Amino acid sequence: MKPVFQTDLSRETGDCYRACIASLFELPIEEVPNFWLQIPNSNNLVPDQLIKEWWLSIRLWSESRYNLVPLDFKWSEESDLTWLLKDVYLIASGTSPRYPDLDHSVIIFNNKIVHDPHPSGVGFGGNKPKLITVFVATHKESKNGEI
Repeated sequence: MKPVFQTDLSRETGDCYRACIASLFELPIEEVPNFWLQIPNSNNLVPDQLIKEWWLSIRLWSESRYNLVPLDFKWSEESDLTWLLKDVYLIASGTSPRYPDLDHSVIIFNNKIVHDPHPSGVGFGGNKPKLITVFVATHKESKNGEI
């Protein structure tokens, strides 16, 4: 994991999640699209549709580039997943300290924030993460039908 900071701090198209992906994959932020800007006709979508399109754009990018897809899980420190995800960097999302109706994303390691891509560095401002994201490999067949 190589910390990368977000470049868009706006409410509408803030790119904390993009910066988290860049950090996990150790990429310059310019190599990861701002997924909010990838959504066609985003002004005409209701919030649930907008989130689905945002997730789809992340999936299409990560799958085409790395053969990985993001999976989200509800998270708590008492989760059954903690033992499985020990010593693994994860993207955690929770309530933004700046916009209480929006989420913010950070990198956690063993239940502790190790990188906040926002320059303030306040993480969730005392709030707990709600979701974690892991990237898992997809199955792609070769041209001759073999794995």
